[in-house]
Amino acid sequence: MPEALRAQLYLTLKVGDVDRLETLLHEVGPASVRLVIADSGAQGAAATCRALCHAQEIPLLIAGPDDVAVAMAREVGADGVHLTGMPKAAPWVRRELGEDVIVGIDPGPLRHDAMIAAESGADYVSLAPEWESESAVPSEITWWAAMIETPMVVENAATPERAGLLREIADFVVVGAGDAASVAGVLGGD
Repeated sequence: MPEALRAQLYLTLKVGDVDRLETLLHEVGPASVRLVIADSGAQGAAATCRALCHAQEIPLLIAGPDDVAVAMAREVGADGVHLTGMPKAAPWVRRELGEDVIVGIDPGPLRHDAMIAAESGADYVSLAPEWESESAVPSEITWWAAMIETPMVVENAATPERAGLLREIADFVVVGAGDAASVAGVLGGD
C-alpha cells in the first residue's frame, strides 16, 4: 500500500529575513526555500541562502520579477525559480538554466492557466485559493489533488488550522518566516 501523502513545509523568505534562515532551517526543517527578491541587488542575500540551503541539502528557489529571478538563479547557482503569471514558462526556463532546474509556477487564479502550467512541464503549480471556512478545504485544492498529478503548492495556508486540513491533500504548504514554527508543528505531527 502506498504511503499517504504528507504535506511538506515550503519556506518563503524576504531578503530582510535572510539573517534568520540558518535558525529556521534547523528549527522547522523545510523541504525547500524560496527567496523573494525585488531586483538584481539581492545577490549577496541569494548567495547566502544558497550556501545555507545547500549545506542542509535543501533546494533554493528564487522568486521575483521573472527575468530577474532567472538571472539571479543562474548567477548564484540556485536550484530553481518560482515564476508568476507565466503558465507556459517551464520550457523557456529550462533552456536558460538547464534541464535539472526546478520550475515552480504561480499561474494566477484561473484553473485553465494552472492546467497549462502543469502540461507545459512545471515541477509544481502554486495555488492560492479563497478560504471560505477555516474548517473546510477549498474546492480548488480538492479538485487539483483528485485530477492533476503535478505537485501542488498551497500559498495562503500559513495557519495551523489550514495546514492541518492540507496535511494529506497538498504536496507543500507555503509559510513565511514568522509562521514557520507553528505550521511546522502541525505538518510534522501525527
